[in-house]
Amino acid sequence: MKEKREWTNEIYDTPPEKRWIRDYLYLLSKWVTQEAREKFHAWDIFINGAVCVHCKDFIRSMNGHDFKTCSCGKVSVDWWSWYARRVGNPKDYIDVIEYFTDIK
Repeated sequence: MKEKREWTNEIYDTPPEKRWIRDYLYLLSKWVTQEAREKFHAWDIFINGAVCVHCKDFIRSMNGHDFKTCSCGKVSVDWWSWYARRVGNPKDYIDVIEYFTDIK
């Protein structure tokens, strides 16, 4: 039986089948300081995603080399924490960018 604890360990608590995914949301919370984020090379952006206006897909880039495209192919998202790269017409998507809380 698993013991109850008051703290969480994101790496330990992540299911083993998902630990290979380089999604920094498993490692970092939105309230982590910049000094702690530098260990993971995570900078300002917490969630880098977009919603396609045509097919209504939400696509999100999980790390620096995770190029995602919506199902209709009109919008693509790339990179993660350094900058938000979009491929497609700006009228075809709605940006979903969320920053870490210590960013002013």
